[in-house]
Amino acid sequence: EDSIQDYSYTMQMTSYFGEETQESETRVLQKKPNKSKTISIEPEEEAGTIVVSDGEFIWTYDPKINTVMKMEMPETPILEEIDYTEIIDEFLNETDVSLLGVKEIDGRPVYLLETIPKEKEEEFQFTDGMKLWVDKETWMPLRYEIYDSNGDLMIELEIHDLKLNTGIPDSEFVFEMPEGATLKTVDLDSFE
Repeated sequence: EDSIQDYSYTMQMTSYFGEETQESETRVLQKKPNKSKTISIEPEEEAGTIVVSDGEFIWTYDPKINTVMKMEMPETPILEEIDYTEIIDEFLNETDVSLLGVKEIDGRPVYLLETIPKEKEEEFQFTDGMKLWVDKETWMPLRYEIYDSNGDLMIELEIHDLKLNTGIPDSEFVFEMPEGATLKTVDLDSFE
């Protein structure tokens, strides 16, 4: 993880709620220590929504209403970089993990793992396990399948076009106001 300075990928997620299926696609860019950018591609009603953090401010653009929300980065970041090694550590401590084999996603070798919660802490357990495809080189999860307590698939999430340490320029995280957009500044102190 320490060797990764920046990365980008496209994330596709499918959620299953009974007979209803929801799909989304998002482009993600991250650069250490605190720069990030997400661009919604699907569903159509969210396409073009952009969230950019330049380390000082978080900018959120909603193209449907041509409005930009600008918020100063809180001292405790709300858009922290995802620590994949911490996620793996949590899986190892809180679930029983089985290696189901070695597969491939987008030409990258991955470990296929299955996790089952060690303890049923509550009367109602929302998830009953997951399958996780973890990149052999980076240990970044490239695919998830999350199952409900009945063993039915609830969420599928897959990472495509993963690129590491490509030298993403800081200019990628500079937000440019769209023409005619309304700017609203959010003051976090007003929420305390």
